[in-house]
Amino acid sequence: MKNNTNERHKKERIGLKTITTEGYEVQIIKYNSYIDIDIRFNDTNRCILKGRNYSSFKDGKIKNPYHRSIMGVGFIGQGKHRVSINSRLTNKYNMWYRMFERCYGKKYQKKNPTYTGCRVCDEWHNFQNFGDWYDENFYNLDGFTMTLDKDIIKKGNKLYSPKRCIVAPSFINVIFVNNKGLRGRLPIGVTQRKRTGKFEAQCNCTTTGKKKYLGEYESIDGAFHAYKIYKESQIKEVADHYKDKIPKKLYDAMYKWEIEITD
Repeated sequence: MKNNTNERHKKERIGLKTITTEGYEVQIIKYNSYIDIDIRFNDTNRCILKGRNYSSFKDGKIKNPYHRSIMGVGFIGQGKHRVSINSRLTNKYNMWYRMFERCYGKKYQKKNPTYTGCRVCDEWHNFQNFGDWYDENFYNLDGFTMTLDKDIIKKGNKLYSPKRCIVAPSFINVIFVNNKGLRGRLPIGVTQRKRTGKFEAQCNCTTTGKKKYLGEYESIDGAFHAYKIYKESQIKEVADHYKDKIPKKLYDAMYKWEIEITD
């Protein structure tokens, strides 16, 4: 009797259509049992999902992997890369999601206006494509938090893309933060003494984390030059120290980095 009922359901339900809660038309293309059906999305991608539950189909709860669910831009796609494992979000998904948050999150940009105008390349709208790049480029370094950086390879870059981004440990990423929006009219590394009107140069030491006093100067240019020389030497020192542990692409970019008075 049970087999007869299943056979009847096959005949009745293959070809059935419904609209999902996301607004897509889906259709049953194969019916094995109540808990094992194959469905097709009748949209541009016409993707097929296998082994779904008939109840989920009937209630419109089947998710379209090509629905732009992340900030109205990104989508999960179909492939091997998973959003979560054992109910915990994967590191690659978190890195991918934070990229969209920086580029398209209004609340995030209100707190971090330097990300205004940033965007994610079309290729990386698909999480599966980003996952492939992540697997080829991610590495760990001495237990440091690893970040996705878009500025070290190309200064002032506004586009997250495979060629312009690199994975870097957080302490290297911080070296290149210039806090331009908080500095006022003076160049990076330069302050002015109210009493004398002269200009001081200071820079955080990468090894101690403390401010290094670089002298007092009559002009802004003189103070900035002192900062530039010291800061660039610090970047090279870090690059040399981790040369065998970081990608050559990152090492080369650090060695070529130039501090400019407009930074």
